[in-house]
Amino acid sequence: MFLSEKPADDSEDEAIILPAIAEEKPDIASITDTNQKKQTFFDYLRPGVAIENARIEKERRRLLSIKQALDEQSLTSEQQATAKRLGKLYSLEPSEVNYEWVNAMLER
Repeated sequence: MFLSEKPADDSEDEAIILPAIAEEKPDIASITDTNQKKQTFFDYLRPGVAIENARIEKERRRLLSIKQALDEQSLTSEQQATAKRLGKLYSLEPSEVNYEWVNAMLER
């Protein structure tokens, strides 16, 4: 089963297809075969990792669009709000949204 995550705003790319997270945790302790235990563990984690990777990719696209807007000297109020929200999330709040800040955020 897969979940479809629609972009927050209409200016983003197409919807992202995400795997569904299992509702029950597997009983890994009861598995005796080491290879099967590892496979079960990684299969359980894989959907959560995919969701986080999709979130990070979306944030990166937003930062790159902010960087492009700086090139064009046309940063919208929505992009400024996004920058402040992301800066707060990553403990790097911008006093001014500029190339230095965007590059630091892209590294994080």
